[in-house]
Amino acid sequence: MRKIILLVLVLSALDFCLGQTPEIDSLFERGQVKEIKERLKSNQFAPKDRLLIKANYYNFTKQLNEGFKTLAKLDTLKLTVEQKAYYFNILGDLYDRNTNYDLAVNHLQRAQELFLETGHELRYNEINLDLFYILLEGNFIGERTNYLDLYAKTARKLNNSNQLANLQIELAFNSLDTLDNSTFLNYFDKAFYYNSLDENPLTYGMLNAYKALFYIDVEFNKDSANAYLQKSLKIYEDLNLSNKSLLIYINFSEVERIQGNYKASIKYLKQANNYRDLSFDYDLTAFNYELLAQDYKALGQYDSAYYYLDASMKYLDSLNIEKQNIALTRFETERKEKQNLILKQENQRQQNLIYASFSGFILVIFLSFLVYKNIKRKQLIAEQAIEIQFQKNQQLLKEQELKSVDAMLMGQDRERKRIASDLHDQVGGNLASINAYFSVLKDQISDQNQREVFNTTYNLLSKTYQDIRTLAHKNNSGISAEKSLIRSIKDLKQTISQLHNIQVNLSVFNSEIKLPSYIEVSLFRMIQELSTNTIKHAEASLLDISVNVFDSSVNIIIEDNGKGFDPEQIKSSGMGLKTIEERVEALGGTFDIDTQIGRGSTFIINVNYD
Repeated sequence: MRKIILLVLVLSALDFCLGQTPEIDSLFERGQVKEIKERLKSNQFAPKDRLLIKANYYNFTKQLNEGFKTLAKLDTLKLTVEQKAYYFNILGDLYDRNTNYDLAVNHLQRAQELFLETGHELRYNEINLDLFYILLEGNFIGERTNYLDLYAKTARKLNNSNQLANLQIELAFNSLDTLDNSTFLNYFDKAFYYNSLDENPLTYGMLNAYKALFYIDVEFNKDSANAYLQKSLKIYEDLNLSNKSLLIYINFSEVERIQGNYKASIKYLKQANNYRDLSFDYDLTAFNYELLAQDYKALGQYDSAYYYLDASMKYLDSLNIEKQNIALTRFETERKEKQNLILKQENQRQQNLIYASFSGFILVIFLSFLVYKNIKRKQLIAEQAIEIQFQKNQQLLKEQELKSVDAMLMGQDRERKRIASDLHDQVGGNLASINAYFSVLKDQISDQNQREVFNTTYNLLSKTYQDIRTLAHKNNSGISAEKSLIRSIKDLKQTISQLHNIQVNLSVFNSEIKLPSYIEVSLFRMIQELSTNTIKHAEASLLDISVNVFDSSVNIIIEDNGKGFDPEQIKSSGMGLKTIEERVEALGGTFDIDTQIGRGSTFIINVNYD
């Protein structure tokens, strides 16, 4: 029942885009893209704000590749907290449009934290509704109710008319499951009331479009549907929102199609073509041509049906997946279904001729086919049994291998701690005693030259003692049976903050997921090595450590605001980066470095696990 409603819901996500200032936020929220475009031309914004607004303009107009490229120009370490909030919000929206739902949720949740930190509770609540729609579209059904309830609670607290209007819309759609149409209409009456307080034209156009869809898809009434569609169309044309105007004409055609008026439906679909932007509207154009093919097929005009079906296929093939990467699975499926329907009549005629002329021959072929299928089925069952046994053996070998690796790593860790303890207790103790004796001898040397040699020796001995203590402490820290990866990183963070003049920030996503022991030990050693490099070489005052754990992979990002370096020179000279790269490759992962002299450094580790 909600087929067409869901189609419009996908595009209505455009209504909740935002910018970089309250005034720009309002322009995006009200759909005034012409005004935003003009202001971008005027160069009235600071460089970072301009890039954020420009990226969101591309997001609003579905130019995803340009949006990602624009955000890539920003150095996040140089953004304010508020700018970071907008950055992650826009990036999450782009991932949402690109159907990367896990990444979208991750970045939007981070934006929410930053908006709350800067007191932008209104923006924070808009993301609650975004997350509700993402979880709805991404089939994360278990969590969507919580986000809608949170959105409702906060909208009522803020008493924001536009958010309250959007809340009534979603409550109305939820009420359709109760088969009580009067409840749906009551919610929409409340939505229109809240909109009258705010006078948001984009929301008003959306309300009229949804009301029309109710009279199309739920309680059919042609006059009411057309009246609301006309109101919505005028608003979208005034706002220059061509993609929304296109959808209104598609819904006009649906009204006629329901009544069997296929010629009138075709007229509206051809009018919809006038609102396309062929620089990126390949998907909507393909969809529109599919509907034209369907209508011409219903009229029995198969040449025209073939023409528009072929045109639809060409537009789908023209979609640049590298630039847009938008999932068109449903369009591809529908296109094949329509193609089969159009060809069905021709195939049926041919089959009737075959059945009439060669019925006996067909029967023999059919029986032979059944025998062949039976033999193939038995072969398939036998092959599946062999494959299942092979997989079990492989799994057993892998489990044994993992146990061996865990035992080896734990043994290495114990040996490392033993050596550290010996260094600290024995060698360190001896050096401390020698240091004490040297202090006594120091006062007994009167010759100035001998005293200078003695002081140099004494200082070298003290430095050696401190180096051994540091080495012992480093090798004695790490992961044990009682300490997880996250706990060990937290201890490392505390140690760095106490001993060095560096602010360390730690961000963790999904800390409750337990990783295999050998991966936790390896990852901690890599994080420890990279943090040590920052302390020794980067001259940084800020170190950000981000650990993101997913069901089958882990992502680690380490950023500093230090002096940076030339990656090509460092690869040949040291800092342990080659060793880290080899460790990551041994785990089947990737290790990336993003740095320039004078700009800080970013290290990214990605590892998959079972």
